[in-house]
Amino acid sequence: MKKSLKILAIPVAIVAVYLFWVLIIQPDASVIYEDGDSTKRVIGIENLQIKDRVFDVDFVGGSFNDNFDLSGTDSSKMAPRFWNDYKGASCAALTIGAKLDSSKFTVSDSTYRNYKSDRFYVPFKMDESGRVYAANDRYADPNRDQINNRLYLDVTSCCVDVGRSSSVWAKFKEKEPPPLMIPDYSCSLCSGFLEIISFFIIIDSIFLGFVGLFYLMSRRQNSIESQN
Repeated sequence: MKKSLKILAIPVAIVAVYLFWVLIIQPDASVIYEDGDSTKRVIGIENLQIKDRVFDVDFVGGSFNDNFDLSGTDSSKMAPRFWNDYKGASCAALTIGAKLDSSKFTVSDSTYRNYKSDRFYVPFKMDESGRVYAANDRYADPNRDQINNRLYLDVTSCCVDVGRSSSVWAKFKEKEPPPLMIPDYSCSLCSGFLEIISFFIIIDSIFLGFVGLFYLMSRRQNSIESQN
């Protein structure tokens, strides 16, 4: 019996270490404030997990053409990370909105009634007339959040400065995710639910497998002892 327990302890320990690693070693997103002052506007987010990827996000003013290059000829600019990816842009916007919550803002204007807004744009396509479509927070009020995907913007005139009437673009730089990182599909209710169900099914299967193995080894050990 003791020998059976020792044999069983090895795979149990392996699974325990694996689960600890998966559940604990996750990217820890950090909000970056202007001048490092938490009372000022948010200028970026580090280690933001979006589904199975991790990004550093910068919030920048200026027009679309100031910040992005679709042709790939300007090495100082990048193409939008979720270009032609409607679902990806929506998920990114939802994830950013959740991180900003109701206490943080990306736009401020102290000269106009201390105006604050948490608006940002995640561009994902351009129509034939050259207008850019972006996932964005529909409401300027930081206390109201609703991601909208139908907003279109002029590529040259939008977001000239970070002021009362403007917003900011979200620019993404992908990073290497932690080993064994669990994908986060919370931006999609259906996918997130399926991910949770799958996780518990796997855990239950592993547990039942060990119970069955322990039972068989115990019976075999008891049989050997009875013969002796």
